[in-house]
Amino acid sequence: MNRNFLLGIDAGTQSTRAAIFDCDGKKLGSAETEHNIKYFTDGRVEHSPEDLWNALKTSVTRVLEQTGIKGGEIAGIGVDGTCSTTILCDSQGAPLLDAIVWMDTRAKEEVKSIAKSGHKVLSYSGGEDAVEWIVPKALWVKKNIPQVYHKSSYIVESINWLNFMLTGRWTASRCSSTIAWNYASVDGGWDRGFFQEIGLEEILDKWPVTVQPSSLWMCKRQCGGPAGTGRGNTGWTRGSGRACGHAGNGSVRYRYNGNVSGIIQRSSGPYTGSHRDTRYMGALSRGCIRS
Repeated sequence: MNRNFLLGIDAGTQSTRAAIFDCDGKKLGSAETEHNIKYFTDGRVEHSPEDLWNALKTSVTRVLEQTGIKGGEIAGIGVDGTCSTTILCDSQGAPLLDAIVWMDTRAKEEVKSIAKSGHKVLSYSGGEDAVEWIVPKALWVKKNIPQVYHKSSYIVESINWLNFMLTGRWTASRCSSTIAWNYASVDGGWDRGFFQEIGLEEILDKWPVTVQPSSLWMCKRQCGGPAGTGRGNTGWTRGSGRACGHAGNGSVRYRYNGNVSGIIQRSSGPYTGSHRDTRYMGALSRGCIRS
């Protein structure tokens, strides 16, 4: 069977979208499945990881049915997702809590305590972590639900968890890790001393060992992909939806350099993002964007 089509999956906040394109980039069809998000008056925002996974499968099934394309005709699968939606799970990927959505603000005090460390790694993120990010969220869980924190084998973002569900492999995106996990490739990656100082000395043992500029993987089962996309489909994911959006709208561009990682670089046109976006772009420039 010829493989002439590409499948894109965007696991967003409110919904998961799937779209199929031909190899010239023409969109042939798309589908969207909404998430059931829970909002609390104290700033907590949560949703079920299983709901996220089911939304992915539903959207992919619907777009295949809509286009009449068979799973075996898909040549590649690209996945992106929201940055910093945090999932704690066991070694098999079974969630131990509802996902803490990126916009959840429960970790405000943890942000302050992390900033008080004054560690040099914080200079890469404007002197403090943002309340949305995975590090203050993990610290909140350790302080407030310690039994779940210590039981967890992995504390990851939803995109890492979805990739595991698709492939059976735990990997982290250098893009997301640079944005929100205090990863600084220019300093060799993560600074274990920083995490010891802020009270998260175990966290590096709960994160994927593999950090890649992009993640190249194969579907893990004979019919392991959603709706029988099948074994042997190649997938490529490059981290957060925000970063992928910058590439899509021309703020940055992708340039293939002869290897799997490629290069993301600033476009020649003006960048007009918000102040927060500019800070994200500054963090990205230290990990996977080259001027």
